[in-house]
Amino acid sequence: MVEYDAKLGMDFVNEVGKWMRHCKETVFSSDPTVRIACEPYEKILEMGDRALPYIHQAVTLPEIRTFPIFGWSSAMRGIIGESQYEVPQELQGNVDGIGLYVKRWLEEHDETLEECLSTKFFRSDLKQNYKSIFDN
Repeated sequence: MVEYDAKLGMDFVNEVGKWMRHCKETVFSSDPTVRIACEPYEKILEMGDRALPYIHQAVTLPEIRTFPIFGWSSAMRGIIGESQYEVPQELQGNVDGIGLYVKRWLEEHDETLEECLSTKFFRSDLKQNYKSIFDN
């Protein structure tokens, strides 16, 4: 379990919001790699393993768990490496199943945030970002 870091949390929320806007703009692309070919996604990867507990918080929220499609799993591979993180074959193509797998993997590896008021506000900020981008 990791203590919440306000600056990292704010940076994560901001980059996720930019990433969501990018994905919304490219939603009709037939190339799924376009969703991760952007600066905000790269900035999340640059946060390294410090981002993992914040990814856990994101995939805890149903509306964000499956968005962007396979994006969280891709970010996990980008941060951890393919040799340490592999999605089971039976989950391939199952968007919600992969999101839940990301959540379970992070919990099993103790990559979670300590539950406190700041963590609750962090989840609220993630939800608000999502709603402001996709409810318009």
